[in-house]
Amino acid sequence: MNEKPCVFVVDDDEAIRDSLKMVLESIHITCLTYENAEQFLASYHSETV
Repeated sequence: MNEKPCVFVVDDDEAIRDSLKMVLESIHITCLTYENAEQFLASYHSETV
């Protein structure tokens, strides 16, 4: 059980999303970003089904 952690960032501000992604990836954490909850839920649902 050596799975790489993943963080989902949902924020309407692109600069915030990009900054958080850069910081998280610099410490080897996968980061997926979404502009709003609808995008996140649509993506999350399609990946888990």
